[in-house]
Amino acid sequence: MKIYCIAICGKGIGNLAVLLKKQGHDVRGSEFSEKTFYPPMSTYLKENYIPVDIGFDPDKITKDYDLIILGGAALIHDKNNPQIQRAKELGLNTISFARGIGDFIAAEEAIEVIGNHGKTTITSIIAWCFQKMRVDASYFIGEVPKNMQESIHKGTSCYSVVEGDEHPSLYQEKGGKFLYHRPKHILFTSADWDHKNIYRTEKSYLRAFLELFELLPEDGSIVACIDGINVPEVLTKISKNIPIYLYTLGTFKSGDTNFDFEEAVNHIRDKFIKFKNKYRKLGKLVKRIYFISYLDYNYSPDETRFQVCYLDLETEKAEVIGHFITHLIGDIGVENSLASIARLHSLGFKYDQINEGIETFMGQTRRLELVYNKGYKVINDFAHSPIKIKSTLHAVRQKYKNQQIFVIFHVIQSGLKEKTTFYQLKNVFNEANFVIIPPVNPNPAAEEKFYGKDYQNLIKEGAEENGDYLKPTNVYYTPIIHQIRSILENNLRKDDIVLIMSSGNVSEILEIVSGINLHS
Repeated sequence: MKIYCIAICGKGIGNLAVLLKKQGHDVRGSEFSEKTFYPPMSTYLKENYIPVDIGFDPDKITKDYDLIILGGAALIHDKNNPQIQRAKELGLNTISFARGIGDFIAAEEAIEVIGNHGKTTITSIIAWCFQKMRVDASYFIGEVPKNMQESIHKGTSCYSVVEGDEHPSLYQEKGGKFLYHRPKHILFTSADWDHKNIYRTEKSYLRAFLELFELLPEDGSIVACIDGINVPEVLTKISKNIPIYLYTLGTFKSGDTNFDFEEAVNHIRDKFIKFKNKYRKLGKLVKRIYFISYLDYNYSPDETRFQVCYLDLETEKAEVIGHFITHLIGDIGVENSLASIARLHSLGFKYDQINEGIETFMGQTRRLELVYNKGYKVINDFAHSPIKIKSTLHAVRQKYKNQQIFVIFHVIQSGLKEKTTFYQLKNVFNEANFVIIPPVNPNPAAEEKFYGKDYQNLIKEGAEENGDYLKPTNVYYTPIIHQIRSILENNLRKDDIVLIMSSGNVSEILEIVSGINLHS
């Protein structure tokens, strides 16, 4: 097939283009400008001999193309993209990147991981577990996991696992991108109202998830977090009788670690009784609840050990699956591991098959990724919403209770520059000791523009109200990015933590925070 990819430098479409090229297709693409065609994707495309036209020149679109695939940025730079217009004029088959994932990646037993917390990591864990089990599953992940060489793969087995996205496609397809991935099985983590510039009400946001569930076949299945924000509210509205498997950290969700197995089981029974009384229809569809019955964050300096069990709601018996070890940090790491275990176990995979994948998974790039460890640690995380920032910081504080934590809050994500989201940031940093805010470019389209000083003042207010760790005097805004280094040099001590929270390019910040002379 002869394929042309518009806005090819995006992580998703760029990787898909290379996959299609390796499969033998004739692939070419375009990018808006030299500024938007940059490494690592530009290098990756060149290494795989995919020609890229700079500029959206309509003359590059000819009638001999079999397929036109649109990247996520195809309409961002030009809402009347001339290449798309030419493709329409020629009557060419034109699809979004989202539909391309469904067409080229989805397998018969397709797993979709959805929700706005943990989906990248969970998708990566499941894909890695499949590899360790020698199951050649297809997969698509937003970032390349540390264990793996690529973020996209077309396998030969009946399984696939894909990271879903509720954000709408930018082309003619309506609804969230995940609607075009053709899933049979879903793993649902949360539905905390996000993308508020697009979904103006929480109801419209939740409807996007419900639309996906209504596409599931009758022989599909759902694994969902009972504690996930809005998860029961969405599930209870599904019209189909699809089996549901729930998971929860159990009493560990509230920080209680002092109980035995029977107490853990009784807690889960009580939890489900309350759940069933509130969601009667939904309660009848639940087959099992997976939960943690033992948890040791201090098993080793870099590992957490935990035991996974499940309560069978048909037999009312609790069964132990086994002990697992994870390198992931805090309750986020344990919960993401538990979700992956529940999804695989509910499909029939056993402890001996799953265990090696969980224990050897080394984490996800830009998801609590340890990138520097010489006297102090630097952790890089993809921060894109207030609740994600807060939960990530909490996980780091769980693991490093006595160390100082320095957060570098790099405001890049456009959603963090919206009025509705800005004010939610007030108290999310209170488990840090220091917050450093590099230069901020306001969103020019926002109704109210926010600058670096505005973020500094807001976070200071949060510290004044409830700052067990963070003090107002330790919230810095620096219009000169290299001043980050002097702030660290004056305060950073041995074994402290520097947590970079950004959704943008942090290569310059990484260079600045490496090799700091520690404060005595």
